[in-house]
Amino acid sequence: MSKPMHRTQRVSNAVVLTGATGHLGSALLVELLKRTTDRIHCLIRSVSRQEAEARLLKVLQPHNIQADLMRRVVAVPADLSREQFGLSPSAFASLAGDIRAAYHCAAEVNFIAPYEKLAASNVGGVREMIRLATAGGAILHYVSSVAVFPYGTSRIVREDDDVAGVTTLTGGYAQSKWTSERMVWKAISRGLRAVIYRPAQIVGRHVGGQPHDLFHHILRACEILRAVPDIDARIDMVTSEYAASAIRCLSAQESSPGKAFHLVHPEPVSLRDFVELFPTPLPLVPLEIWLGRMRREAECSDDPSLHFISMLAQGLERTDLTPPAFDCSNTIASLHGTGVICPPLDRQFIQREPALSETTRAAVGSL
Repeated sequence: MSKPMHRTQRVSNAVVLTGATGHLGSALLVELLKRTTDRIHCLIRSVSRQEAEARLLKVLQPHNIQADLMRRVVAVPADLSREQFGLSPSAFASLAGDIRAAYHCAAEVNFIAPYEKLAASNVGGVREMIRLATAGGAILHYVSSVAVFPYGTSRIVREDDDVAGVTTLTGGYAQSKWTSERMVWKAISRGLRAVIYRPAQIVGRHVGGQPHDLFHHILRACEILRAVPDIDARIDMVTSEYAASAIRCLSAQESSPGKAFHLVHPEPVSLRDFVELFPTPLPLVPLEIWLGRMRREAECSDDPSLHFISMLAQGLERTDLTPPAFDCSNTIASLHGTGVICPPLDRQFIQREPALSETTRAAVGSL
């Protein structure tokens, strides 16, 4: 990877997609099926094509995808933590030669695991995807994260801010995403055509995979404790449908390669205002009191969310929980006229999102 990368772009109607059974990846798969004519090679963690196809069908079933569209999907059993995704050299070369674009959504999301445990999948997978895109001249569309910028700052993070200036990140997941994004930027500097997308919290329909992300674990803890921590935090979330539509539109624009786009909400709300959107708002309590209740409850409960947040909260009292504000001016400008609009964070937003509305209903149901 030390040699300059060529800029030849293949003319093809085939793409590769990772993370198709995940939150964003499944939404992007549906978007590509409905809005493009691409053949889509989905790299699925599995030991056989039959297992890979079964996992894809489970994800797509609620979307009522027509049979003629399904024929454009190719399930490829793979392992993103292995060299060439565990494919044979000939299969890897054939895939590289067939695609015009690579959408890399897959990542192991674990907010407790150390960097060393996540590096093989999160960093190694990006390294192999860069090799795949380079080998065939495909454009790489890499889904990074706003987590590559640390908490504890009140500054506004802009889309063209250099992640190389980040010196401290807490947690293996954020560190793995930062390392991966740096790899992509270095590849861009050597000639790879690539676009970077940094989503915030994503909510939406999801079948299979991990059903609860960090935000839903926190809401579950609030449900049990019947209280919300009073912290100066913003709720910045977008729907998986919006994020997928944005990626599809931005990936089709010739001006996108070499840029980063923030898939964040243009008008985030404070945590205090967000809880007011619940059918029955939960009371706010000081963070130290909330953490004390949570730890005591975790000691006598087998609820996985409590134990998850308890482990995550170690040292939380000493950490500035204020997230930076993320500017998305370039994203909004580039999406102007496409019809892709981020829905507002209001009561209708909560009611429209199945997983979110179920969680908020549970959070107030026992009050």
